[in-house]
Amino acid sequence: MASLAQSVRMSEEEYFRLLERSVHKYEYWDGFAVAMAGAQPDHVRIETNLVGELFGRLRGKDCLPLVSNQAVRLAGAKGYVFPFPTPRWFAANQSTS
Repeated sequence: MASLAQSVRMSEEEYFRLLERSVHKYEYWDGFAVAMAGAQPDHVRIETNLVGELFGRLRGKDCLPLVSNQAVRLAGAKGYVFPFPTPRWFAANQSTS
């Protein structure tokens, strides 16, 4: 189980400052930064294969696969996660970079 990075609440702004200065990844749940476990080689290989497959299938579409290096806010959730590869659709006028 992951451990809390801090025992006090922090704002989203404080959480992002923590991410900027830390060599570790933290997810943010209901006001607390939670340390993430490191990935094992098999997990990294699966993620790489899946992203390669998604990238090829989504080429030319208004969608971009995001990997676990990108924090994502989940709709209706009180936090941010670093998800397994996730497709992200973009509006025609929205940047994909």
